[in-house]
Amino acid sequence: MKKLISIAVISSLLAALMALSGCGKAEAKATKSRIIRVDTQKLTEKIFRQKIGIQGTVQPVEEADISSRTSGTLDIVHVIEGEIVKKGQALFQVDRQNLENIVTVNKHNLEVEKDSLATAEIDLKVAGTVYRKEQIDFNRAKRLRDSHAISEDAYETADVNLQTAAAEIEKCASVVNYSKSKVEQQKVNLRIAEKNLEDSLVLAPFDGVITAKKREQGEYVNSGTPIVHIENQNALELSCLISGIYYDSIIPEKTKVVLALDHENAGDAVISYRSPSVEPQSRTFEIKIRLPEGTPLISGTLCDVSLILTERSGRGLPTDAVLLRKGGKYKAFTSKDGKAELVDVTPGITEEGMTEISDSDKLLNEQFIVSGQYFVNPGDAVISNTKTPALE
Repeated sequence: MKKLISIAVISSLLAALMALSGCGKAEAKATKSRIIRVDTQKLTEKIFRQKIGIQGTVQPVEEADISSRTSGTLDIVHVIEGEIVKKGQALFQVDRQNLENIVTVNKHNLEVEKDSLATAEIDLKVAGTVYRKEQIDFNRAKRLRDSHAISEDAYETADVNLQTAAAEIEKCASVVNYSKSKVEQQKVNLRIAEKNLEDSLVLAPFDGVITAKKREQGEYVNSGTPIVHIENQNALELSCLISGIYYDSIIPEKTKVVLALDHENAGDAVISYRSPSVEPQSRTFEIKIRLPEGTPLISGTLCDVSLILTERSGRGLPTDAVLLRKGGKYKAFTSKDGKAELVDVTPGITEEGMTEISDSDKLLNEQFIVSGQYFVNPGDAVISNTKTPALE
């Protein structure tokens, strides 16, 4: 009986030892499983930009529909689509022969009016001579009448002749003034005819390329009818519409942009123009960006634009390392003495996978966990693999 009791006691002890041994291994395994391998790095210095993405259309700074300035038959078109032209080069001419004839007629009419004026001036001189003769005759008749040498009727005849001569002078003077007016009117008509002839030949207003021909040679066109379209493709700008909420953030000649075409960088530029007002229905306003010379963009292209509202140097972390926690607070894990610690951070601008840390001055020496942070709890043991951030 005692032997059976001893065996039972020994068995119980052995069972207890085995249980204790199993618990120890489990605890050791559990402790070992909380040692987490992570990547760490210090804050990265870089330029942070607050950007908004928009799109715009490339258009020439100088472009124009070149229209006929006179009505008539389109005699000749000197250019074709795609042709490069220089300022002052002939583009087309309208109704040249008819307008030349009108100039010739008006020149002839001017000479006729000048001759009429000359005749009127001669008539005025003759009338003046006649008046002076009648004045002498009247003075003689008056003396003779006073001395009773002639009759009253003879005296009155001399008086009438004098008055008639005076009226003739006034008449001839009026004809001269009329003829002068006709000469001036005809000069104006000639200038108009010459201007119409000059306007019939239309020249390129600036260097450019012909992008469209809208009328064919031989067609009748009215004044103001567009004939060709010309663009200066050496001076381009980008036109964009953006929300009015950004109006005060846009400063012409200062606000920078980054251009892209088909996801490829197409250069940097600055905003050259901001609309003076916001369109009331769409609540948008226009901006223009003067493109640098040699740009790969061409007129009519739809271009992606990153509008840089704010640009500043700062320190930051990969965006995944900045964690949003309860209460809207942002935190990040650090590795200190082999333990994970949770610290408060204040995020700023987020750009291209990096988030600016506004309160970075007090965190310069911290090693932040940037990989494995989602498996870490405060106080967990960690093994750090320190990364060297790429400087920008």
